[in-house]
Amino acid sequence: MRSFAQAVLCLLAVVVPAAPAWAGRTVPKPKTNARAANVACPDAFLQPAPGTGSRYDAATRCLINHARTGSGLHPLRGEIRLAAAATAFAQDMVTRGFFAHTAPEGTTPRARVRAAGYRGRSGRFRAAETLGWGAGEYATPLSMVSEWLHSAEHRAILLSPAYREIGIGLGLGAPGTGEGGATVVANFGARR
Repeated sequence: MRSFAQAVLCLLAVVVPAAPAWAGRTVPKPKTNARAANVACPDAFLQPAPGTGSRYDAATRCLINHARTGSGLHPLRGEIRLAAAATAFAQDMVTRGFFAHTAPEGTTPRARVRAAGYRGRSGRFRAAETLGWGAGEYATPLSMVSEWLHSAEHRAILLSPAYREIGIGLGLGAPGTGEGGATVVANFGARR
């Protein structure tokens, strides 16, 4: 049974105002649980290791899409340029020992996806980014997506109808130590 504090936190997460992309509407509560997600996404409990990047990507995207479709939204398509930017940034954070949306030299998520070649026919696009890192059971796709869904700011991105595509990047190791676990970047986009 949940403690009172956990119940209050869950209640607050539902009523927190959404990010500007939602134009004043409340963010839908994610309709996913570990058992249903594990059935829908076989690698939900995958431990990141060398050679598991594509399986980790597929499981993470599957879990995000499971939450999206459970909330009445369209699933996101995988996009190679978003994934390339996400992978390079995840590995960079592990190597250089930082954990932030803006790199030490000042590059932003939008600049990174643009540099990877992501843009629409008119050159215009929308982009967002979520970050996470963890070790052991906290490094699995299910744990990453669950943590994002339980954060109002991250949930607003994952469940935004504004995005159509996603790219997941995996860096093996924690930022700075390079040891154990995983650093994960998810880039969301829509081209115009």
